[in-house]
Amino acid sequence: MNGDVNNGLGVEPVVMTLLLLTFRIIWFMIFMSALGFFIYFVYSRIAFYLLFTMTVSVEVNFFSKMPFPAVTFCNQNSFKYSRRRHSIYCFISPL
Repeated sequence: MNGDVNNGLGVEPVVMTLLLLTFRIIWFMIFMSALGFFIYFVYSRIAFYLLFTMTVSVEVNFFSKMPFPAVTFCNQNSFKYSRRRHSIYCFISPL
């Protein structure tokens, strides 16, 4: 009868404890590496921002003769003066 009793001691709990410990160590190393990369990236971006670097490119060209820009004053759309009292044209005074 004493041989039928299992008190939990044996190889399996020791192996599971070692696997769990190994998993936690590997997870901790991965986490700390990622945290280190994050801190380095944030530090480098803040340091770059605080340099206040500016890039300005100015090109000045002098032309002796420039083409006149095309300007349209009237697009020649016709409208009926008899219907203008019902439109926005009733608020515009004739020139």
